[in-house]
Amino acid sequence: MGKKGKKAYQANQYSKAQSESKEAAGQRLVRVYELAIGAAQEQNSQGVRYCLSLLRHTLDPSSSPEVVLTQSQLYNDCEEILNNEDYPQLLNILEYLKGLWVARMRVDSMLQD
Repeated sequence: MGKKGKKAYQANQYSKAQSESKEAAGQRLVRVYELAIGAAQEQNSQGVRYCLSLLRHTLDPSSSPEVVLTQSQLYNDCEEILNNEDYPQLLNILEYLKGLWVARMRVDSMLQD
């Protein structure tokens, strides 16, 4: 393999690894939403709070400050709803947010193919 071919191969492998890493991160995020939903279904406020804490820690202000601010406010709203023990509303929000991430992962996957 020539020098150019080797560099192209390495660039392709790097791109593939980045894509797989992003997909795995998305799957972990969806899994945390699933755990939060399960905890809300069981009315386990401590479990929901823990999941919301994990979700807050995934926020990266350097990527998109506006989106992070919106997501942070949504998690705050979830916390307030949890404090009011309105589990049906909390479940609706968590299911909706999970669905958004699942849809985003599908779009990202289609764009990479």
